[in-house]
Amino acid sequence: AICAAAVWYGPSALASIKFASPWSEVSAFYGVIFGPMLLCGLTASWLSKLSPFPLGRSPALWGLVGLVAGATGLALSFLDARLANIVVDGRGGNLGSMALLGGVGITLFQCLSEEVLFRGWAQSFLVKQVGALAGILLASLLFMGFHLIGAPLSPLAMLNLFLGGILFGLFAWRSGGIIAPFAAHFAWNVTEDVGLGLVPNPGVGGFGAIIDYDLVGRSLWGGSAEGLN
Repeated sequence: AICAAAVWYGPSALASIKFASPWSEVSAFYGVIFGPMLLCGLTASWLSKLSPFPLGRSPALWGLVGLVAGATGLALSFLDARLANIVVDGRGGNLGSMALLGGVGITLFQCLSEEVLFRGWAQSFLVKQVGALAGILLASLLFMGFHLIGAPLSPLAMLNLFLGGILFGLFAWRSGGIIAPFAAHFAWNVTEDVGLGLVPNPGVGGFGAIIDYDLVGRSLWGGSAEGLN
C-alpha cells in the first residue's frame, strides 16, 4: 500500500515544484517512487526473516550472465524496431559524462529497489509458501501490476512486463540470489535509457543519453509512449 501510494501520488506532488535542472527533477521523481519501494522491500524481508539481497551461488558468474542477457535482450528488441522501420534520430543526446554517470546511478537505484522488493522478498516469500513455479508466476504478476499504478498499459506491454518478471524470477530461482536478475534488469534499463535514449519515447531523459533515438510508428514494435515495454 505504501509503495502504491508513492507511485500514485508522488509524481503529482512533484508537479508543483520548480526544479533547478532536469537532473534534480528526475532524481526527485525516482526518489519518491523507488525510495519507499526499497524501504518496503527491506522492511518486508526483515519481518519475514528473509535476506533482502541474497548473493546466491557464484554471484560473479551469475552477474555476468545477467548483464549479457539484459543487454542482449534490449539489443534484439531494438533490432526488431529497426527492422520495422520505426527508429528515428531524436533531438536530445549527450549532456556530458557527469550527467550520464548520474543516469547510471539512478538506474542502479531503480533496479535495486525493484529487485529487492519483487525478487528479494516477494518471490522468496511466495516460493516458500506455494512452491517455485507458482511463486515465480505470482511475483511476476505483482511486478507487472506495479507498472500499472498511475498509468494504464496496453495488453502487449502488460504481457511483456509479465514475461520480463518471469525471466528475472527464473534467474533468481536458478542462481539462488538476486545478483543475476538485478544485473539483467540493470543492463536492459541502462542500455535503453542512458545508452539509446529510448525512455521517454519520444524524447530523452533528464540525464541525456549517449545516442538519442525515438521510436515512431506501430506500437506493436515500440512506436508509442510505452516504447519497448
